[in-house]
Amino acid sequence: AFGLSADQFVAIHTRLALPITFSTKGQTPKSVVRSISGDVAITVDPDSLGAFDDEWVIPEEMSGMSAGTVLAAAIRPLGLVVVPKAISETNVRLVITDVRKAPQSWPIGWPPEKEEREIAPKMFEFFTFEAPGNPLEQALTALASNLEMPLLYDHNGMARHKIDPAKTIIEFPESRSYYKKVLSRVLFQAKMKSDLRVDEAGQPFLWVAPLKK
Repeated sequence: AFGLSADQFVAIHTRLALPITFSTKGQTPKSVVRSISGDVAITVDPDSLGAFDDEWVIPEEMSGMSAGTVLAAAIRPLGLVVVPKAISETNVRLVITDVRKAPQSWPIGWPPEKEEREIAPKMFEFFTFEAPGNPLEQALTALASNLEMPLLYDHNGMARHKIDPAKTIIEFPESRSYYKKVLSRVLFQAKMKSDLRVDEAGQPFLWVAPLKK
Protein backbone atom coordinates (compact mmCIF):
# COMPACT_ATOMS: atom_id res chain seq x y z
CA ALA A 1 0.00 0.00 0.00
CA PHE A 2 1.12 3.57 -0.83
CA GLY A 3 4.27 2.19 -2.47
CA LEU A 4 5.64 1.22 0.95
CA SER A 5 7.41 -1.98 1.83
CA ALA A 6 5.77 -4.26 4.39
CA ASP A 7 8.21 -3.09 7.07
CA GLN A 8 7.61 0.58 6.24
CA PHE A 9 3.83 0.14 6.37
CA VAL A 10 3.96 -1.67 9.71
CA ALA A 11 6.26 1.02 11.12
CA ILE A 12 4.03 3.97 10.14
CA HIS A 13 0.87 2.09 11.13
CA THR A 14 2.36 1.42 14.56
CA ARG A 15 3.25 5.09 15.05
CA LEU A 16 -0.22 6.20 13.96
CA ALA A 17 -1.83 3.73 16.39
CA LEU A 18 -0.73 5.87 19.35
CA PRO A 19 -3.76 7.57 20.95
CA ILE A 20 -4.01 11.33 21.06
CA THR A 21 -4.35 12.85 24.53
CA PHE A 22 -5.72 16.29 23.63
CA SER A 23 -9.28 17.44 22.97
CA THR A 24 -10.37 17.91 19.34
CA LYS A 25 -13.89 19.30 19.82
CA GLY A 26 -13.94 22.96 18.80
CA GLN A 27 -10.35 22.85 17.55
CA THR A 28 -9.24 23.71 14.01
CA PRO A 29 -7.69 21.04 11.77
CA LYS A 30 -4.51 23.12 11.76
CA SER A 31 -4.14 22.82 15.54
CA VAL A 32 -4.76 19.06 15.39
CA VAL A 33 -2.11 18.63 12.69
CA ARG A 34 0.37 20.63 14.73
CA SER A 35 -0.27 18.53 17.83
CA ILE A 36 0.12 15.22 16.00
CA SER A 37 3.21 16.41 14.12
CA GLY A 38 5.08 16.37 17.42
CA ASP A 39 5.08 12.56 17.24
CA VAL A 40 4.96 11.92 13.47
CA ALA A 41 6.76 13.72 10.61
CA ILE A 42 4.11 15.64 8.65
CA THR A 43 4.45 18.05 5.75
CA VAL A 44 1.78 19.96 3.86
CA ASP A 45 1.74 20.23 0.08
CA PRO A 46 2.35 23.96 -0.62
CA ASP A 47 -0.64 24.02 -2.98
CA SER A 48 -2.88 22.86 -0.12
CA LEU A 49 -1.85 25.37 2.52
CA GLY A 50 -4.72 27.67 1.60
CA ALA A 51 -7.26 25.05 2.67
CA PHE A 52 -6.36 25.68 6.31
CA ASP A 53 -8.50 28.81 6.68
CA ASP A 54 -9.51 28.24 10.34
CA GLU A 55 -13.21 28.70 9.51
CA TRP A 56 -13.96 25.03 10.07
CA VAL A 57 -13.79 23.71 13.64
CA ILE A 58 -14.06 20.04 14.51
CA PRO A 59 -17.44 19.18 16.11
CA GLU A 60 -16.46 15.68 17.33
CA GLU A 61 -14.44 14.74 20.38
CA MET A 62 -11.76 12.28 19.27
CA SER A 63 -9.49 12.31 22.31
CA GLY A 64 -8.27 8.78 22.99
CA MET A 65 -8.57 7.67 19.37
CA SER A 66 -5.46 6.78 17.38
CA ALA A 67 -3.48 9.53 15.67
CA GLY A 68 -3.94 8.16 12.13
CA THR A 69 -7.72 8.11 12.24
CA VAL A 70 -7.90 11.48 14.00
CA LEU A 71 -5.57 13.11 11.47
CA ALA A 72 -7.46 11.75 8.46
CA ALA A 73 -10.85 12.73 9.94
CA ALA A 74 -9.73 16.21 11.00
CA ILE A 75 -8.56 17.34 7.56
CA ARG A 76 -11.07 15.55 5.32
CA PRO A 77 -13.77 18.28 5.58
CA LEU A 78 -11.20 20.68 4.08
CA GLY A 79 -10.86 18.47 1.00
CA LEU A 80 -7.50 17.17 2.20
CA VAL A 81 -6.09 13.69 2.73
CA VAL A 82 -2.99 12.07 4.23
CA VAL A 83 -0.55 10.16 2.03
CA PRO A 84 2.46 8.25 3.46
CA LYS A 85 5.65 8.78 1.44
CA ALA A 86 8.83 6.71 1.80
CA ILE A 87 11.83 9.01 2.28
CA SER A 88 14.28 6.19 2.85
CA GLU A 89 14.22 2.52 3.80
CA THR A 90 13.67 3.47 7.44
CA ASN A 91 11.90 6.83 7.14
CA VAL A 92 8.27 7.45 6.16
CA ARG A 93 6.78 10.94 6.10
CA LEU A 94 3.10 11.88 5.99
CA VAL A 95 2.11 14.37 3.30
CA ILE A 96 -1.16 16.31 3.51
CA THR A 97 -2.51 17.13 0.07
CA ASP A 98 -5.66 17.82 -1.95
CA VAL A 99 -7.84 14.71 -2.34
CA ARG A 100 -7.85 15.25 -6.13
CA LYS A 101 -4.08 14.76 -6.22
CA ALA A 102 -4.11 11.48 -4.28
CA PRO A 103 -5.37 8.25 -5.86
CA GLN A 104 -4.58 6.55 -2.54
CA SER A 105 -4.84 8.07 0.95
CA TRP A 106 -4.81 7.03 4.59
CA PRO A 107 -8.38 6.02 5.52
CA ILE A 108 -10.61 7.29 8.29
CA GLY A 109 -10.59 3.98 10.12
CA TRP A 110 -10.39 0.43 8.87
CA PRO A 111 -12.84 -2.45 8.33
CA PRO A 112 -12.88 -4.63 11.46
CA GLU A 113 -11.24 -8.03 11.13
CA LYS A 114 -13.32 -9.47 13.96
CA GLU A 115 -17.07 -9.98 14.20
CA GLU A 116 -19.12 -6.96 15.25
CA ARG A 117 -20.44 -8.81 18.30
CA GLU A 118 -16.87 -9.32 19.47
CA ILE A 119 -15.54 -5.78 19.11
CA ALA A 120 -18.78 -3.90 19.88
CA PRO A 121 -21.01 -6.22 21.95
CA LYS A 122 -23.12 -3.36 23.26
CA MET A 123 -24.47 -2.81 19.73
CA PHE A 124 -26.57 -5.93 20.33
CA GLU A 125 -27.86 -5.07 23.80
CA PHE A 126 -31.60 -4.37 24.14
CA PHE A 127 -32.91 -1.11 25.60
CA THR A 128 -35.91 1.21 25.43
CA PHE A 129 -35.61 4.28 23.21
CA GLU A 130 -37.89 7.15 22.27
CA ALA A 131 -37.42 10.25 20.11
CA PRO A 132 -40.73 12.12 19.69
CA GLY A 133 -39.58 14.71 17.18
CA ASN A 134 -35.96 15.26 18.16
CA PRO A 135 -33.09 16.58 16.05
CA LEU A 136 -31.02 13.76 14.60
CA GLU A 137 -27.88 15.16 16.26
CA GLN A 138 -29.47 14.95 19.69
CA ALA A 139 -30.63 11.37 19.18
CA LEU A 140 -27.24 10.26 17.88
CA THR A 141 -25.39 11.93 20.75
CA ALA A 142 -27.53 10.02 23.24
CA LEU A 143 -27.05 6.72 21.41
CA ALA A 144 -23.27 7.18 21.05
CA SER A 145 -22.95 8.03 24.74
CA ASN A 146 -24.72 4.81 25.73
CA LEU A 147 -22.66 2.80 23.26
CA GLU A 148 -19.48 4.27 24.77
CA MET A 149 -17.75 4.66 21.41
CA PRO A 150 -16.92 7.69 19.25
CA LEU A 151 -19.18 8.73 16.42
CA LEU A 152 -17.62 10.49 13.42
CA TYR A 153 -19.54 12.15 10.59
CA ASP A 154 -18.90 12.20 6.86
CA HIS A 155 -19.16 15.99 6.76
CA ASN A 156 -18.30 16.15 3.06
CA GLY A 157 -21.07 13.75 2.13
CA MET A 158 -23.61 15.50 4.34
CA ALA A 159 -22.78 18.87 2.80
CA ARG A 160 -23.11 17.38 -0.68
CA HIS A 161 -26.58 15.99 0.12
CA LYS A 162 -27.62 18.98 2.27
CA ILE A 163 -28.08 16.95 5.46
CA ASP A 164 -27.86 18.94 8.69
CA PRO A 165 -28.11 16.69 11.79
CA ALA A 166 -29.00 19.69 13.94
CA LYS A 167 -32.04 20.53 11.77
CA THR A 168 -33.15 17.08 10.60
CA ILE A 169 -36.03 15.93 12.82
CA ILE A 170 -36.60 12.23 13.43
CA GLU A 171 -39.59 10.43 14.95
CA PHE A 172 -39.09 7.24 16.95
CA PRO A 173 -41.99 5.93 19.07
CA GLU A 174 -41.06 4.38 22.40
CA SER A 175 -40.03 0.80 21.79
CA ARG A 176 -37.57 -1.80 22.96
CA SER A 177 -34.90 -3.08 20.58
CA TYR A 178 -31.12 -3.45 20.28
CA TYR A 179 -28.79 -0.53 19.63
CA LYS A 180 -27.73 -1.50 16.11
CA LYS A 181 -31.33 -1.73 14.88
CA VAL A 182 -32.39 1.51 16.59
CA LEU A 183 -29.39 3.34 15.14
CA SER A 184 -30.17 2.04 11.66
CA ARG A 185 -33.84 3.11 11.88
CA VAL A 186 -32.98 6.56 13.23
CA LEU A 187 -30.39 7.23 10.53
CA PHE A 188 -32.58 5.90 7.72
CA GLN A 189 -35.08 8.69 8.40
CA ALA A 190 -32.30 11.15 7.57
CA LYS A 191 -31.21 9.13 4.53
CA MET A 192 -28.04 8.12 6.34
CA LYS A 193 -26.32 4.96 7.55
CA SER A 194 -23.54 3.95 9.96
CA ASP A 195 -20.59 1.62 9.55
CA LEU A 196 -18.59 0.09 12.35
CA ARG A 197 -14.89 0.79 11.84
CA VAL A 198 -11.75 0.48 13.96
CA ASP A 199 -8.86 2.89 14.36
CA GLU A 200 -5.20 1.85 14.04
CA ALA A 201 -5.23 0.55 17.61
CA GLY A 202 -8.26 -1.63 16.94
CA GLN A 203 -10.69 0.55 18.91
CA PRO A 204 -14.21 0.65 17.39
CA PHE A 205 -16.08 3.75 16.30
CA LEU A 206 -19.12 4.53 14.17
CA TRP A 207 -18.78 6.26 10.81
CA VAL A 208 -22.03 8.05 9.92
CA ALA A 209 -22.53 8.90 6.24
CA PRO A 210 -25.32 9.52 3.68
CA LEU A 211 -26.91 6.47 2.07
CA LYS A 212 -25.98 7.85 -1.34
CA LYS A 213 -22.35 8.57 -2.23
